[in-house]
Amino acid sequence: MLSRVIENGLDEDDLSGAYATPPEEIEIAETHPRLIQEVVSRPERQFTLYYSAVFEIPSAAPCGGIEIAADAAHGIACGFFLEPGQPTREPLWVEYDGDIQNALFGIYEVLKAEGALP
Repeated sequence: MLSRVIENGLDEDDLSGAYATPPEEIEIAETHPRLIQEVVSRPERQFTLYYSAVFEIPSAAPCGGIEIAADAAHGIACGFFLEPGQPTREPLWVEYDGDIQNALFGIYEVLKAEGALP
């Protein structure tokens, strides 16, 4: 099941933006080395790792994926956008309220503002 990467509802007439798979927990072996490097620099934190595939609307063409390292105890999440054939981007830090979907929304909004995602 795909979920629209927006925070405030879905406009059925709007065929722009992106869809994302619900974030699923992944193992450290599945995680990009750049995200691991970012979170191990904070040894006092306890991160859970997630992955979400991102697709463009309306074509459903893959845009890439977002890996997230979330720390519920400290209320922070670090997101990393993986775009096929492109150089790696810098990880993004957002607030984390314990809902991984909200962290995904926050990361998406930053990527969209930077022009990295539709």
